[in-house]
Amino acid sequence: MNKTYWKAKSILTENERIFYKMLCSIISLEDHIILCKVRMEDVIHVDFNLKNKNFSEYQRARGRMKNRHFDFVICDIETQEVQRVIELDGWTHQKEKEAEADQFKDEACKEAEIKLVRIDYNEMNFRDKVIEKILKG
Repeated sequence: MNKTYWKAKSILTENERIFYKMLCSIISLEDHIILCKVRMEDVIHVDFNLKNKNFSEYQRARGRMKNRHFDFVICDIETQEVQRVIELDGWTHQKEKEAEADQFKDEACKEAEIKLVRIDYNEMNFRDKVIEKILKG
């Protein structure tokens, strides 16, 4: 039987799974929840007033976020307010297209006043450095 759809073995890559386990040991799970692969639009909203002022600009702003996600989002366990966004950066982030996407995420998070932490795959071996980056934001 030919199938079109198959269940993924995991929603996370091997490096993401390793990092997730580390993150769970760093972040207080009594006070926080860790979400994986969260749509950018669920974390950052485009100003709805822009829709009435300049609909095409509103659509363009929303379109830039389409099909993008954050690797990990740390939220307050009671309010689900975003505390930090964490992006894991591997060798693919050196490509021009990925670098542009990273820059857009950086700028959008800055404007939305969301702390974005970038962790290079190579840094995952240095737990103290990862902890420091996450806590500093």
